[in-house]
Amino acid sequence: MFRVQIRLVAALAAVALAATGCGLGGSDDKGATDGAVTGEVKGEVSFLTLSLKPKFTDYIQGMIDDFQKKYPGTTVKWIDLPPDGYQQKILADAAAGTMPDVVNIGADNALPMSKQGLLLNNETALPGAKNDYTPGSWKAYEIPGKGGNYGFPWYLTTGGNFINRSLLQQAGVDPNQTPKTFGEFKDFGMKIAKASDGKVWALSAKPGLVDLALHGVQVMNADGTKFTFNTPEGVQALQDYVDLFKAGAMPPDALTRDGAKSNTDFLAGKIALVPGSASFLTEIKQNAPTLYPNVAIAPQLTNTGHSNMYILGLSVSAKSKNKRTALELAHFVTNPENQTKFAKIVTIFPSSPKSYDDPFFSTPRADKNADEEKYRIEMGKQIKDAVAYTPAQFSDRMSKVFEREVGLAMMGTKSAKDALDTAVADCNQLLTAGS
Repeated sequence: MFRVQIRLVAALAAVALAATGCGLGGSDDKGATDGAVTGEVKGEVSFLTLSLKPKFTDYIQGMIDDFQKKYPGTTVKWIDLPPDGYQQKILADAAAGTMPDVVNIGADNALPMSKQGLLLNNETALPGAKNDYTPGSWKAYEIPGKGGNYGFPWYLTTGGNFINRSLLQQAGVDPNQTPKTFGEFKDFGMKIAKASDGKVWALSAKPGLVDLALHGVQVMNADGTKFTFNTPEGVQALQDYVDLFKAGAMPPDALTRDGAKSNTDFLAGKIALVPGSASFLTEIKQNAPTLYPNVAIAPQLTNTGHSNMYILGLSVSAKSKNKRTALELAHFVTNPENQTKFAKIVTIFPSSPKSYDDPFFSTPRADKNADEEKYRIEMGKQIKDAVAYTPAQFSDRMSKVFEREVGLAMMGTKSAKDALDTAVADCNQLLTAGS
């Protein structure tokens, strides 16, 4: 329910890269580096990005020009591909040893590739680079249980919630006291359902794995070798959703509905809380002008003090013939100055803590929509301590297993414990099989 919609990442990438656990033959650490990569920064490197042309051509090309000016004798060959077939192209090139020197990929792709020794370990190849990024973004590209880092974090996205304050007031809830934890939210949801006799819903859809993590549930062990979300804490988290569903705090089609339908219902005053981005705030203003003054911007619900984020980064091929220049290019693209520039032309957030020293992230722009500026600044505060809660090992097949079992629990066919026990067993079986 509270997962940031993938369209937040789509502002740049158009799609999120699907996890791949197999298909990259070879032994662990083959081709990886054990120490710092030294030498001159010169020569040619190739740089692959995902769906950034033509909208961001001026920015990317300008950055490439700056790099080549800083390091005379370097040449950057920029390649940009559309989202369709992007991950398959990278994986095929990686297996064939023809992958570009620097590639724009998510942590879900970096994990299996790093295990096969296809990516440089940035932590050893470029010592000290870790300090240039937020802890959560750097950790997203580590191998669970083994450490290292296989992707320079680049652009991040996160999202908050929009709350209909008038519905809170009707339910006897202080409209200025929006829920911030899941315990507060369950109480809020039950009050909404009771006050409206089930005609107004507190939330719109079933939970995902991220929601359990935001509850404080450890979804995997420290080594990243087993899923563990069937703990008593996990069972209680799922039971909270089951209770809300049974009480009428969620729509009858909550198990199958998509975000677009929930947004429509929010505009119609049927749902008290939905996740969303600044663009949805604009949609509310345009399509529901009477609702707009009653909409409050709230942070993500979390019991951990850390919100969720999505991330894409830059990884360097371990088979690159010009590793030194490739490393410096990836580091240069993700430095504070360049990340700040990028954030000013598109709705993303930097992975560089120093970027947030820029007044852009703390001061609303007078020529922009005031509410959208408030939203942007609030999300900027939230993302600095954000975590990528979805494990890179959590594949599409595992996601379907999780959704199936959560649905059975919410329909009352299984207990929350039985559902999560089955989901953990099936996901661990898929994990062992590498798919």
